[in-house]
Amino acid sequence: MPGSWIRRRLTRGKGGHVARDNSESFLAPYGGASPEQTLEAYNFMGLTDRFDESMVVLHDILGIATADILYMTAKNSSEGQAGELDVKRGTTIVAHPALERMEPEIQSLVTDPEWISQHQWAVSLHKLAGKRLDERIQAIGEAEFARRLDLYHRMQDAAHVSCRQATSAGPKPACYWNDNGCQYLCLDRVAKEFIG
Repeated sequence: MPGSWIRRRLTRGKGGHVARDNSESFLAPYGGASPEQTLEAYNFMGLTDRFDESMVVLHDILGIATADILYMTAKNSSEGQAGELDVKRGTTIVAHPALERMEPEIQSLVTDPEWISQHQWAVSLHKLAGKRLDERIQAIGEAEFARRLDLYHRMQDAAHVSCRQATSAGPKPACYWNDNGCQYLCLDRVAKEFIG
């Protein structure tokens, strides 16, 4: 299991107890649905630990413009990055440590049989979604998918440099709403530089 996936499941509730995973309650199409039934209820299920691959496959499925899968990170807690409104409100974003730097209690928790049984539904769904993603990649063709993923990475790298510089050096960037979906005009420009 990827560390980032595990960390999102390890939230502390009141009194310091580790909260139970509730993925099933908001992902399952109906009460008691198995991971297999849940996966079948969705046309596509991406994985955060394979985000770039998921975006390239989603691009293929939807047939959308490449600019529509480019993104700028914002409010990224793994980097301690706050959004503009968070800064104005005095909100501090604390970077999440890697699993190996977390308290021994948390590290041992992920191998605890009780914890594993409580999260088996989500773990099974994650594995099934990964297998489905692999099948979609195979349908595109490994060589073609590798070419598209490489292009996507080059575009993301260019966007990160170009659009981050625009944010720090210029006027407030265009955003879809408040400080959400910012730099979409810059992302469009970067996509045109690559695609034409």
